[in-house]
Amino acid sequence: LAVPGSPSCRGLALGRTGATLLAHGADRALRLYAVPPAPADPPRLAHTLADPVVDAAWVHACFSGEGEYVAAGRVTPHGRYELCLWHVDDGSLADRLPGPRVGVTGLSWHPARSFLAASTSDGLVDMWGPRMDWKAFAPAFRALEMNVVYIEREDEFDKVSEADERKERLRLEREAERAEAEDVDVVTVERVAVFDSDGESESEVFYIPTVVRTLTKPSGDAQRRKLEAEEKNRRGGVFNE
Repeated sequence: LAVPGSPSCRGLALGRTGATLLAHGADRALRLYAVPPAPADPPRLAHTLADPVVDAAWVHACFSGEGEYVAAGRVTPHGRYELCLWHVDDGSLADRLPGPRVGVTGLSWHPARSFLAASTSDGLVDMWGPRMDWKAFAPAFRALEMNVVYIEREDEFDKVSEADERKERLRLEREAERAEAEDVDVVTVERVAVFDSDGESESEVFYIPTVVRTLTKPSGDAQRRKLEAEEKNRRGGVFNE
């Protein structure tokens, strides 16, 4: 298999189905070959995976569990490692994952799940996974662009002993039992609050003076009695003739 430019090969990776071959060269390029079914036919170059933005050599590369993506890691000039993911179908860049300020030494993709392990120069293994959409679990979730000061409640993080929790639970149970056992009075009619004042009575609250008028023209005596009745109603007392 002749590689264009004849760069030295740093590694090979075969896809899960055996239909793709990844060649990791020293010329800062990843070459993806399509392996034909017939063993006699040579592999065909399908895509050349490279990043023209950052000029850094790739340290390690591998396929995803299902063979749909290619992952590669490198150390940037800023001293931090970076992971890049490409689509196998068209060779387009799918994602770029910036890591901490350490070097990367190897990559390994989980065979069945979307997890990528990256071994680093400080002796640790970083686990990368899919980005979570927390709004699917909590609709009120809001992503913060920067840290905010959270003022806690007075008893929010107080430690409560098991004995206190047991006492509080028993107290609530007793109150619930007492409320269920209490008789409900459905016979007594309570007075309306507007009539509870000592200075007012029902007759005074609803007192409306009534004046009777005739349709015919009254005589002299009738007119006098009418005026006396109106004066009596107006004064609210007894009118003596």
